[in-house]
Amino acid sequence: MRVKIMGEITLERMVEALSAAQRQYETAVKGGKFYGANLYLTGFTPEGLPCDLVDHRGQPLIIVLHPESGEVARPALTAEGARQREERREEAARQNAEEKERFRKEQEDWKQQNEALDKERMALAASVQSANNMTKKLMETMPGELIDNLNRIVDETWNDLKPLETHGKLKGEAKAKPYFRILDGELFIFSSAIKTPKRVLNPYCKLEFAGITTHWLYPAWREASDRIEKYMTSLASNAEPIA
Repeated sequence: MRVKIMGEITLERMVEALSAAQRQYETAVKGGKFYGANLYLTGFTPEGLPCDLVDHRGQPLIIVLHPESGEVARPALTAEGARQREERREEAARQNAEEKERFRKEQEDWKQQNEALDKERMALAASVQSANNMTKKLMETMPGELIDNLNRIVDETWNDLKPLETHGKLKGEAKAKPYFRILDGELFIFSSAIKTPKRVLNPYCKLEFAGITTHWLYPAWREASDRIEKYMTSLASNAEPIA
């Protein structure tokens, strides 16, 4: 129990504090008594400056009041007290063991989750890499046909969905239609809505921290990406495996 006395510390205030503490303690522990206390006194000079007393080592001065001869420093532990103490120790040990086991299980679960996420991430990366490899192979073997079909799919998607701008000054106007081109052996997506063409490793997906996603997230492009993926998958199913 802590007792905090605000204001000047006097003998009367000390007695008042002890009486208040005893009343509180008696309501919780019938017959309980205080044996031992640590009293921290905060001193001030007459000028109102905080100060403290130190011993010869420069440490805060400690005064120890020992009990009178024949007085007990603390009550003897009874058989019932010993039993309760042992129960408390056993309970503390049980709780500590449970906490350690809970922590161990949490660590194990965390490890398993990370391993599962790593495997999932590797599978996603392999899927995107397969699309990248397929795209590279097609650009080498049939670049003209590939670009024609990619742009045809985008055209069909825009004709079907007729997407509109949903924000900004162009809100309500027809959304700019992207198109593909190959430059210096690399695949780019062009659009009047962007200043710099987007270089991509495959035409329909990329790997980000959250997983596989399309190069743009608005609905028309997602639909176009789905159609492009089906087209690429159909080519892959009819082609020899690509390393």
